Amino acid sequence: MTQTRTTHVSRLADVLLGSIVVGLTGGTGVGAVAGGWLAGRRSTTPRLGALTGAVAGLAGALPWATLVYLASAGAIDPVGYHENGIHIGINTAAPGLLVPWQEVALAALIGWTLVVAAVCGGIVAGLETDVLADLQRELPAN
Repeated sequence: MTQTRTTHVSRLADVLLGSIVVGLTGGTGVGAVAGGWLAGRRSTTPRLGALTGAVAGLAGALPWATLVYLASAGAIDPVGYHENGIHIGINTAAPGLLVPWQEVALAALIGWTLVVAAVCGGIVAGLETDVLADLQRELPAN
């Protein structure tokens, strides 16, 4: 009972850590995969790794999708350095430039991409446990 509870708590902590990594580094793409791997690293199968990676990816992708929606709708001002032809940060669209379905589609595309990347990281984490288990069975016991 205690070990099962500890396992659940550690898995929840892994998913929380993975979603934080996806949220902070989601714009890189590699960060979403790393977050999915962190979420699924204690999984026993690739399917469970994909599930935990998806949860972490969804939690981490929501802020990015919201930011993309607000920027494409022109609801926020440009963020960052935007002077003398140098643009570092978020360039927003002019209000009314895109129709609402385009704004939602861009946000969904960003969110979906991050979730898929996190699922791939979770699958890799689940595959690693299978590979390690196979390797341990094949090695002679010392």
